[in-house]
Amino acid sequence: MEKTRWIRLGLFREDPDNVSEATAEEIERLAGKLRRVPLGLTAMRSAYVTDAPGGGYMVISGNKRLRVLKQAYGEDGEVPAEWFADVTAMSEAERHEFRLNANISDGHWNLEKLLAQYDAQAITDAGLESLLSSVVKDSEEYGTDFTLADGDKGELCTITFTLHERQLAEIKRAMKLVGACVETFGNTNKNGNAIYEVVRQWLKSQ
Repeated sequence: MEKTRWIRLGLFREDPDNVSEATAEEIERLAGKLRRVPLGLTAMRSAYVTDAPGGGYMVISGNKRLRVLKQAYGEDGEVPAEWFADVTAMSEAERHEFRLNANISDGHWNLEKLLAQYDAQAITDAGLESLLSSVVKDSEEYGTDFTLADGDKGELCTITFTLHERQLAEIKRAMKLVGACVETFGNTNKNGNAIYEVVRQWLKSQ
């Protein structure tokens, strides 16, 4: 019978581009189960890792499981090496797609990271179109957040569009990625400035 090889948890780090998330309460609840039933994750599916810059390994799928293990056993805790599958041979494009599809069953998403890293088609192809619908309903951040006194319109204008949810997701993604607006003309509405900057940069590239 082959002897189990053990590996220290401190060698593994979480993926900064991870788009799924878990609350501290959920992590502690699962870690508590592990403390009561040592190595109770023997039936867990593998966490997938690649070589990390500076040494060690970075988990591209299984970040939640890594957090649970470290919460239960600490950085110096050891677990069977077979729990981690090496996918270093994957291309960056393959890892990008894998990050999304391997986390579908977790059910918890960081929408800001998700929309910043994946376009609407990739999200829909992964079966997560309901997330796009939830973004459409979120009007707080991207609503009109300034008011003008009656008769004091000045040079500021308001314009309304009707968009498909996929179009909205792409526009929001562009607004997050575009950077600071260089020409605000005195406008303090961050969303109007972001849309203008997207258009300005596109026109400049033509």
